[in-house]
Amino acid sequence: MKRTILAIIFSLVFFHVDAEEYLGSFFGLCRDGKTDNTEAVQHAIDFISSKGGGTLVIEVGGYVLGSVQMKDNVTIRITPGAIIEAPANYYNYYGRPALFYARGCRNIRIEGDGIIRGHNDELKTFMENQKGKGHLPQEACEPAIILFEDCENVSFGTFYLYDAPEDPVRLVHTPYTVDNIYINEGKRWIRL
Repeated sequence: MKRTILAIIFSLVFFHVDAEEYLGSFFGLCRDGKTDNTEAVQHAIDFISSKGGGTLVIEVGGYVLGSVQMKDNVTIRITPGAIIEAPANYYNYYGRPALFYARGCRNIRIEGDGIIRGHNDELKTFMENQKGKGHLPQEACEPAIILFEDCENVSFGTFYLYDAPEDPVRLVHTPYTVDNIYINEGKRWIRL
């Protein structure tokens, strides 16, 4: 009985920061920079939205991630020292047009002073190769980092996009607010 109570207290203190913040490690995110975290992040987004909303905290480390579908009332916080590695393989976008994709969602946000690395040159090379082999249609477009369509109450805190595609953030019929998004272009950072 005593061990059960201690286990419950331990999990509440270390895994659930407060009523609306959830550490990525709680959902099994692996920060080794090698393991694909797509399913774990999607599960976290689905869970947080089903509970009425909250923040998924991506802790310090490297996270390989394929495309995920954002849901209502979810914030993604990429903490300083956290790097999300977008796929250089077009097929790891699972038919979605962006790493973070949303359509018709409300109250979504990305923030946190962390980095999203787009692997733009590698992705372009991969896509050209696949088009040359006839595996991708010639009109296939390079995915964005963020594409939100027909969404409401969208906001962005500070975060950094490194090695991103030419049009990294696409917002279609979506009003938004931005604190700071920094995009790396060669040897300089541009503030959006």
